[in-house]
Amino acid sequence: LLIGTNDIEEKAELEAIAGNLKLIIAALRAYSPTMPVVLCEVFPSSESKSRPSESIRKLNELYLKAVVDEPQVTVLDTWSLFANVHRDAKEDEMPDLLHPDIVGYAKWAAALRPIFETVGLAPAWPDDFVPERGFVSLFNGRDLSGWHYKGGPDMSGKAATDDARYVARNGRLVVTVS
Repeated sequence: LLIGTNDIEEKAELEAIAGNLKLIIAALRAYSPTMPVVLCEVFPSSESKSRPSESIRKLNELYLKAVVDEPQVTVLDTWSLFANVHRDAKEDEMPDLLHPDIVGYAKWAAALRPIFETVGLAPAWPDDFVPERGFVSLFNGRDLSGWHYKGGPDMSGKAATDDARYVARNGRLVVTVS
């Protein structure tokens, strides 16, 4: 999902926009409780496009609060990906200060790909990583065997910690945000 920027331009209340996101997520959850949802933060734009950076930043904060307890939602920080030092869109990636160009879309795709792979929406690309001699992997690619919190129980065979902070998913160790 990438939603909200036009609502800002239309002067909708930020809380209403975030509320609409919650309604969309609820409808998606009702349709399929396990369907992965990737939420991209609202891209930076420009005051000249009636999309001031402060409004976008505030909406992105409201989005994070709205989905904090939604396990099917993964958030991608596209704000930082595209913001310049002045907190506006980078003209070399978004010439109209609103939509990515071919360079911007390639950058966005590169940021989305590992998320899509992790949640099972795209096959993982082969990994050409070759460990150095003596390398010992700390993750078996399947579960949390060998992992534990300091002083906590062993997690052998478990796919996630009891608090879901660490999850083994699709060959990756995922650290969730709480």
